[in-house]
Amino acid sequence: MTNDNQSFKRIERNLIVLASLVTGGGFLTVGFESGVGAFLGSLVAFANFRLIQVGVKKIVAEEEQWTARKYVLFSGGKLLGLALFLGFIFYTFKPSFVFFLIGFSLLFPAILWETMINISKSDDNEIGEPISGSRN
Repeated sequence: MTNDNQSFKRIERNLIVLASLVTGGGFLTVGFESGVGAFLGSLVAFANFRLIQVGVKKIVAEEEQWTARKYVLFSGGKLLGLALFLGFIFYTFKPSFVFFLIGFSLLFPAILWETMINISKSDDNEIGEPISGSRN
């Protein structure tokens, strides 16, 4: 397993932990609609992250000729599916929109957490040390 795959797995784990906390907090403090909104928002964020991984891996792998047209069609199909799914969710379950947005936004702290861990593990430059080639 490459370092990138391990990072992806840790980001997914971070997202699941954050989603569990926000969903549980929504159910316990505000009510059913808030918990459902947070759960569905984080579910959409998780699916979106997985689809982004698929697209990036196909571009980087160069196994097949992944042209700009195919990427646009893939992204357009992903957005169309997302729009249909969101329409179904809000029509059927009527979740809290604010908690849905909070759940959907949890991907950003999950990625930031993994980035901070990776930066803290790198020993290329210590904080306060000048970067090689810079003038002080």
